[in-house]
Amino acid sequence: MPLLFLTHCARCHGPEGKGVPGLAAEIGTARDLGDPAWQDSRTEAQIEMVISMGRGKMPAFRGSLSPPKIQALVGHVRSLRRSPPAPTAPAPAPVAP
Repeated sequence: MPLLFLTHCARCHGPEGKGVPGLAAEIGTARDLGDPAWQDSRTEAQIEMVISMGRGKMPAFRGSLSPPKIQALVGHVRSLRRSPPAPTAPAPAPVAP
């Protein structure tokens, strides 16, 4: 886990990017960065823009992080993607007696 993520993001997103339970009352629920549906719906440019400009209660980091560090965070966010759950097979049909 990159120190950059731990230093700037893990307070709200947690060390694994799943969000920190109990912060909802303070800041709302931080996005689960590993969610496959969210990951698939965002481009690297969109993730970079949110890190740079902030969004909602998430602060902007463009004044405190260089473009290469922001790009490193984008790469780490992408690495957090979890595989979608495997489809479950339908239950076998009952056998007639």
